[in-house]
This record gives sequence, C-alpha cells and structure tokens, in this order.
Amino acid sequence: ALMKDQVDALRNRGIAAATLHSGLTDAEMSANLTALRAGTLKLIYVAPERFKSERFLSALEGIDISLFAVDEAHCISQWGHDFRPDYMRLHRAIERLGRPVIAAMTATATPEVRDDILTQLKLDAPKVFVSGFARPNLTLHVTRVRNRKEKIERIAAQLQKDRAGIIYCATRKNAERVAAALEDMKLKPVLYHGGLSDQEREKAQNRFMAEPHPVVVATNAFGMGIDRP
Repeated sequence: ALMKDQVDALRNRGIAAATLHSGLTDAEMSANLTALRAGTLKLIYVAPERFKSERFLSALEGIDISLFAVDEAHCISQWGHDFRPDYMRLHRAIERLGRPVIAAMTATATPEVRDDILTQLKLDAPKVFVSGFARPNLTLHVTRVRNRKEKIERIAAQLQKDRAGIIYCATRKNAERVAAALEDMKLKPVLYHGGLSDQEREKAQNRFMAEPHPVVVATNAFGMGIDRP
C-alpha cells in the first residue's frame, strides 16, 4: 500500500517514479528495470526483499545513485517493534553499490533502536535528527462499551459523518467480522489485510483513494504511508 500510494502521488506531480514488487507482471517488471537502467526514473520504490534479486542488483550497479533512502528504518533493528530480517541485508547492497548517500528514517525508534540502525547500516559519523512524537493534529478518545454489539453501533454512528475513515483491528479475523457487521447495517466498508491477494489489496486501496467518503476496516498491513486528506 505504501509504495503504490507514493508512486501514484509522485506521478500525478509529474515526477518519474516506479515500484518493483511481486504483484507486477513480467512485462511490467522488465519495463521498470529498463527505465531504471536508461536513467529515465528519478525514484524507484522497493521492499528490502528485492535486494535478494541478482537481476535487480545488476540493474542498479551501472547507475549513479544520488540517495539510498531507508524508510521505516526501525525494521532493521532486532530491538525494534517490527523487526524484519531482510532489512539486515541492506548494508551489503549499500557496499556493492559504492556506498551512496544514505538517509534512514523512522517515526518509532527508541534510543537503543536508533543506535542499532547506525550499527546495522554501518554509518560513520552520521547526522542524526530527532524530534518528538507529539502530533498536534491528532486527538485520542477512549469510549467504554458493554458488549460487541454496542461497539459496532458506536463505530457505525461515527461513520455517518461525511469523511473518510480507517477502522484498525488487531487481527484479520476481527477485521473480517467488523466489516461483515457494517455491511449488515447497509454500510459499504473496504476490507484490507495481509491475507488478501495483491489484486484484492490494490483494489481496496484504489477504492479508499478514489471514493469520496470511504471507510477501510484493516489490520496494520494498511498502516504505513497512506496519504489522503
């Protein structure tokens, strides 16, 4: 969801961007790699797993990379809340590509995680910028309910307002149950979780971005980088 959303936004602004992921056809993958080698792309978005591909690394080797950006960099740390082993391969790719300028960014790093990011990426005397977690545009409210029925009714009441919304659930099963309950109330929620196919997730994200007042019922698979007013 993150990569597609950002690439779509960049293209709408006239910036040549693309992504490489498992949901692309062979023809789409080849076209993006060709554009990458030709230098017609300004930005390429990939998941860290992509650096296991020799085909991808070979395409990068002949390019003058101005910036190697690592988003959600807390995933590189075993101390982080969302550790992903494939992030630990990035330093080898960075060395192979001649150590371009590196920017590692995260909104959720403790001091221990920050130090580990620097170690894992082998950053020497980097500039570190730290800001607070407070978001003045966000408010939190806790509503106590007696049972699941009341909870669904409270959620549905909030959805009557003419605005987009996201309902986060802890598990896929719970997301499916909430979405089904809202459908029974004649609402039209969009379901999104990691158990759906690439095509189903793309369709769900497109609905969220295109419909005037969509509501997504999701797990944290929908939790990174969605850019919608």
